[in-house]
Amino acid sequence: MKKGTMLWVGLVWVSALALAAEHGPWAIGEVNLILQNSAQGRKVEVLLLYPKGTEPLPWVVFSPGFLFTGSAYRSWGELLASHGMATALVSYAYSLFNPDHRVLVADLLFVLDTLPAEAQRYGVRLDPSRVALVGHSLGGKLSFWRPPSETFGLWLASILWTAVHRALSILCVFLRLWRRWARSKLRCCSSARSTGSG
Repeated sequence: MKKGTMLWVGLVWVSALALAAEHGPWAIGEVNLILQNSAQGRKVEVLLLYPKGTEPLPWVVFSPGFLFTGSAYRSWGELLASHGMATALVSYAYSLFNPDHRVLVADLLFVLDTLPAEAQRYGVRLDPSRVALVGHSLGGKLSFWRPPSETFGLWLASILWTAVHRALSILCVFLRLWRRWARSKLRCCSSARSTGSG
């Protein structure tokens, strides 16, 4: 396959993903929560975006990438909520110098255990039997690391999200390399024309 054809295939694929990411028919509500784990002395902030009028709701716990907060992924949460799936955008308490992943996994499990009851206090009913774990980068790793006693379906979405993230990262590297190659060819052609015309 020629390099130009590969570029167009890549661009069509990215465009198809963008078109698939249109908002759905549901209006979106939101609740900001701080879940206190007094046994561990920790707190987890959650931005819960949910579709209005569809209950009990399937839901997703979205863990952010390293040093990101859950609210940085608000557009993803809004997209999922607009299609009928509540999304809990989690913000973990850690810093650059103490990212103990075991503690973060414990925080994630705490969110899974406590969020349905907390959300109910605000009139949002989450269905505990229909939940998925999703994450970007470190968040995908955390979702994958939850204890194996949990059901298989919980972390399948995490694996798929990580695979999509890796594929998009590779595509971005490919596009940067192609752009660099195209610029070098343009410079080469333009310098050949200027020396040929002079």
